[in-house]
Amino acid sequence: MSNPYGEIFRAPGAKGFSAAGFFARLPIAMAPIGIVAMLSQTHGEYWLAGAVSATFALTNALVAPQISRLVDRVGQTAVVVPTTIISVLAFLVLILAANRDWPAWTLFASAFLAAAMPSIPALVRARWTEIFRNRPELNTAFAFESSADELVYIAGASLSVGLAVALFPEAGMLISTIFLALGTAAFILQRSTEPKVRPLEAGVSRASAIRQRPVQIITLALIFVGSIFATAEVSAVAITKELGQPQAASLVIGVYAVGSFLVGLALGALNPTMPLHRQLLIAVSVIAITSVPLLLADTVPLLALAVFVSGIAISPTFITAFGLIERRVPESMLTEGVTWVMTGIGIGMALGAFVSGWVVDNFGAQNGFWVSVAAGTATVATIAMGQRSLAGHKGASVAGSIPQPPSSGTSADLRRVGTNRRTAGSSVGPSPREEKPMARGSLIAVSGLFAGLAAVAALTVSAERRNESPWRPINATSHWIHGRRAGSQSRLDLAHTGTGFVTHMLASLWWALPFSAMVGRSARPSPQRVIAAAFGTTVLAALVDYGLVPKRLTPGWELALPKSDLAAAYMAMGIGLALGASLHGAAAARGQEHPPV
Repeated sequence: MSNPYGEIFRAPGAKGFSAAGFFARLPIAMAPIGIVAMLSQTHGEYWLAGAVSATFALTNALVAPQISRLVDRVGQTAVVVPTTIISVLAFLVLILAANRDWPAWTLFASAFLAAAMPSIPALVRARWTEIFRNRPELNTAFAFESSADELVYIAGASLSVGLAVALFPEAGMLISTIFLALGTAAFILQRSTEPKVRPLEAGVSRASAIRQRPVQIITLALIFVGSIFATAEVSAVAITKELGQPQAASLVIGVYAVGSFLVGLALGALNPTMPLHRQLLIAVSVIAITSVPLLLADTVPLLALAVFVSGIAISPTFITAFGLIERRVPESMLTEGVTWVMTGIGIGMALGAFVSGWVVDNFGAQNGFWVSVAAGTATVATIAMGQRSLAGHKGASVAGSIPQPPSSGTSADLRRVGTNRRTAGSSVGPSPREEKPMARGSLIAVSGLFAGLAAVAALTVSAERRNESPWRPINATSHWIHGRRAGSQSRLDLAHTGTGFVTHMLASLWWALPFSAMVGRSARPSPQRVIAAAFGTTVLAALVDYGLVPKRLTPGWELALPKSDLAAAYMAMGIGLALGASLHGAAAARGQEHPPV
């Protein structure tokens, strides 16, 4: 019996781009923890290290799908080369800033620019798809890549921290940057396997891949799966510490990853013929069922066994999820679709770490696994309700796409419908009336996120300038629960900092609602309109926060900072709203520059 993995690597160029892609993707795991290891040693402040790392991670989660969308339109080389150069230079500036003790803003600015790093796993999977499109070997290739991702997460973080501790603080980040530069260069130089730029299919909208129903379903499901992954790590550390064996945490976490890695390789070798949407439902059901025994593990051996069992379906879930993306997303959107799924995993890991940490702090180490149980149940519900969409044909459900003719129509019918749709109303191009409105939901999400983070940055800088703890203004926002004493809390903790941050970000999203209404529905709002809307929303927010609502429901910043600094926070909020809307509008405009042909 032939080795299925040997078969896929017989394809010309497969060994080369896969090996280069493995090294190029190591920074995905090395950079976030490497930033923390570097700055915690050079600056001695974990809050700063965590904030800079979060800036990189969150910005990359937002930017990576847009980079991949551009890759689908103009090709890998044209996009990956400049974005990688920006990312590598920014990482080098970050390393230099840490070594030379430059001002804190240089750390945040360089981390922000370093987030231009492209999604290498998505680029690698796009090349495998180009080679094995509509062939069973593609499932084996995706299985190999999912296992490679597991190795990256196992080895990358440990390597980054180990280098920083054993050699010098910047060592982990320096090696990570070298991997990014050399690995990506080796990957891009292999032009023979680079996917062709595929024209947009007839009847498919130019909108983002996230508007594809299968992408929405799978991304949401993998947010929950990512939270399960993070919960296992947080809870394992907490339980082993409670049992008096903290050194066993690394063993338990390693067993979790190894179980997933081995089953993923086995699944790729077996290559089952069952429809992928059913395989995915079975895989997530196994995840949900095997999360229950974690609640009963009260010794390290039992915990290791339960964690091993609970991890066996993680890799199969990723393999079938990426396989479904390849089959259900139009070829012209493949790289972006894969990147959105990767982003969902990252978001889930961040949320899972936060929520499970809060549960552990407030309800005990053993109860952290209830987050896994809840997330597993939510994953099954999401995939089960999405079975019809996941079983459909490629490009079947695109929000805002042109309605498709009945499946019994001929290919000539399909071409005629597409032609009629394109030429209706004008023979020279889309009329102004055909311009698609700005997506209100995504505008609210993007502008609210930027506004919230900008205000946090302003509050942090104000507190540091006054020699106060940077956590005080965020902690103060939790005063609606903890009372006025929240404003005097200077330490980072989930009860105050976590509650305050979540409250603040929800409030920012709330104020993005009137802002989006002021901006209007145009896909290309004028800069004057955006600035006026941001100014009006900021003034409205300040008047409501400190003129209308009860004192218990104010942002609470006045408990930690003088009023002059509050004005700076609101100004930053306005800048964040305007910046978010501008970026969102630019992305929407790019989606309409080239109508379907």
